[in-house]
Amino acid sequence: MSTPPPAPERPRFSLEDAAGLVVALVFGVASFVYPFGRDQGLYYYVGREWALRGAIPYRDVFDHKTPGIYVLHALSVKVFGEVMWGIRIIDLLGVLAMAFVVAWLAATPGKPIARSTVGRATLFVTLFYYGVLNFWDTAQSELHYTMLGCLALAAAQHHAPERRALPFVSGLALGAALVMKPPVMWVGLAVVIVLGLRLREQKADAKAIARTATTFAVGGAVPLAVTLAYFAKHGALAAMKDIVVGANGYYVSHEHAKNPVADGVDAIQWYLAHTAPLGALVVAAAAVAYAIARRVGDSETRASYGRALGVSVACFVCIAMQMKFYLLHFTPMIAPLALLGVLASEGASRGLGGLGFSARAARLAPWLVVLAGYFTSPTGRRWVEQQLAVSRYLSGKDDRQWYLHRYSFADIHFDYADSEWVGLWLKEHTKEDEPVLVRGFQPEVYASAQRRYPGRFYWTLFLTHPARAYRREEYLAEDEKALAEAKPRYLVARRDYPDLDAANPAYYEARGYRPIVERGYFVIMERVGR
Repeated sequence: MSTPPPAPERPRFSLEDAAGLVVALVFGVASFVYPFGRDQGLYYYVGREWALRGAIPYRDVFDHKTPGIYVLHALSVKVFGEVMWGIRIIDLLGVLAMAFVVAWLAATPGKPIARSTVGRATLFVTLFYYGVLNFWDTAQSELHYTMLGCLALAAAQHHAPERRALPFVSGLALGAALVMKPPVMWVGLAVVIVLGLRLREQKADAKAIARTATTFAVGGAVPLAVTLAYFAKHGALAAMKDIVVGANGYYVSHEHAKNPVADGVDAIQWYLAHTAPLGALVVAAAAVAYAIARRVGDSETRASYGRALGVSVACFVCIAMQMKFYLLHFTPMIAPLALLGVLASEGASRGLGGLGFSARAARLAPWLVVLAGYFTSPTGRRWVEQQLAVSRYLSGKDDRQWYLHRYSFADIHFDYADSEWVGLWLKEHTKEDEPVLVRGFQPEVYASAQRRYPGRFYWTLFLTHPARAYRREEYLAEDEKALAEAKPRYLVARRDYPDLDAANPAYYEARGYRPIVERGYFVIMERVGR
């Protein structure tokens, strides 16, 4: 009786894995001091009202994103309370999950993740995420939909006849990604293609193909079915469809790049410049490694870079289809750039080993090059400067208002120091259950005020912005009715909106309010006759 062969040894946690984790924790914890930008304030408000008061998105509170990002903020409020750093913890967990997914994508199909690969993936994902993006561009849905979409892709890539659960995992991750943000559909197309190629490589028969397709479809249907069933149960499905489909359709068709192709090319160059030298270094190293692999006939390495190119195309199409090229929209490119970085750095280590370098030196050299390149770049120096400013604030050398002015963008009239000042003023001058109303696009004020508004329109961009005029008259009528019923003592208007706009002080003076305090572009108004 022959003895069975020993099971393959699982890769052990290495020093490189530990180093990657340390880098992620250092950068991630540094983000815990970030305040909210406008977008985060929006998602937080919806998630908070959902978690604490049962206000259903779309039906009771108005926003136009798909529900995944509100789920994360609701979870943050439930677990950590009404704080801004809770979502940053969830973001850090998303970065670590993304690193694992990138490491899995880097592995040869059907083979386990190599030792130290997770550490390298964590290094690259962390630097391209925290090291490049600021408080405004993080804690968005892009990180999580990309991670889930690439998880679906990795599960499809490693599908094998004996691993029948992987198509279900792939479908489940893709369905969850679609709930997070629909542009991930293009990664979904790549998932279907990869799954088909794997089945062809395995020479699967019709029965196996049908079983795999069914398992994948069932997995994908679960998150979508649960989401639709939940909103249907709470009488919010019609409102969800009207906003997610109708309002977004109007918004997309009226606000996008004037010349998508030219703007897209410019945006790619701008993004690579923004990530310099790390982005350019990764792309150049990957190109050289691929050329060498072709020359020496290394088919496995060529295939790895081919898969990375496919991930790059799928992720970029997710960005391009939105026809908007803000920095946060480029977050999906972190996955392919990190994947290329892992492949190129591992290839460099093998090459240095072949040149006679010690194993330790060969493994360490890419880390030193990457970290030195980052911290000597303008982006890296800005990150260090930010941490020094945090240190001065925490040590009492700078007061909070002075420190918070760092979180500002003059071109869009945003200064978080003003937002927090107004929020704290409202908190001091109102009772806990007293409604307040903030006009314009400043939902972050509600977070520092810890106050709410009972109407659906707690912000006004869909009542004021020309590109978001979907059902404008109906929305304005609903807003007027809610204002008359709620009768908030204080509302906050903005001086940077036109006089006749539903965010300007003059609009509310005609409705029985008078200005009493100004701060930056904010005007706090009180209802006359109290």
